[in-house]
Amino acid sequence: MTFHVMASLRLRAHHGLVSTRALDVLFASMLALILGHELDAVAQSEWRLLPLVVALVVGLFVTDEPRRQRVRLGFAAFMTIHVVLHATLEVPGVSSFEGTLSRTYIRGAGLLGAVALVTMLRERRRPTAGP
Repeated sequence: MTFHVMASLRLRAHHGLVSTRALDVLFASMLALILGHELDAVAQSEWRLLPLVVALVVGLFVTDEPRRQRVRLGFAAFMTIHVVLHATLEVPGVSSFEGTLSRTYIRGAGLLGAVALVTMLRERRRPTAGP
C-alpha cells in the first residue's frame, strides 16, 4: 500500500468520507499479506486455514454491503489480534515464523488490520446527515 493511499484513507476518515476504493485497497493489501503468511504456513505443514481463503475473498469483496461490512470488521479485528498472538506466543529459536519476510507478513497484516478497524469504527460512530 502506498503512502498516498494511507494518507488519503486517514484524511478521508478524519472528515467522515472514507471512499470505497480506499477501503478496497486496504483490505486487498491486508488479504495479500495474510495470504503470504498462510503460504509460509503451508510450507511448514500448517495448511488447515488455507481453504477459508475463498470464503474470505467472497465476504470481503463480493457479498452485499451489510455482510461485507461485518466480514471486514471481523477480519480487521482478527488481523489485529493475530499479530498480538504471534508477538506474545512465539518462542525465540522455536518459532516457525522467525524470518524477516514471515514477520513482515504478520506485522503488516496486523498494522493494516488496526488501521482498518479504527477507520471503520470511527465511521460507524459518526452521525449521519439528516434529510
